[in-house]
Amino acid sequence: MMPTLKTGKIIVAFKSGQYFKDDIVLFSHDGLDKIKRISNVSSDNLYVLGDNMDHSSDSRVFGSINKSDIKGKVIWPLNKIKEYR
Repeated sequence: MMPTLKTGKIIVAFKSGQYFKDDIVLFSHDGLDKIKRISNVSSDNLYVLGDNMDHSSDSRVFGSINKSDIKGKVIWPLNKIKEYR
């Protein structure tokens, strides 16, 4: 699958208290900001995957992320798979 967001695109994200499967989130990991799609949600941890699975460094490589690492939920460009929550 091709990436939903391309390098250099401007996004809008907001801090949310709730995160759901298929939400796209901006988070910090190893000093870098990353954007990935949530594939699984547990109490305080999220499992994230990149849309371009063959070329993505995601939870398959670095494990789950803490909700506290999330900087925001991406709302623009709008997630075309699900309506904004």
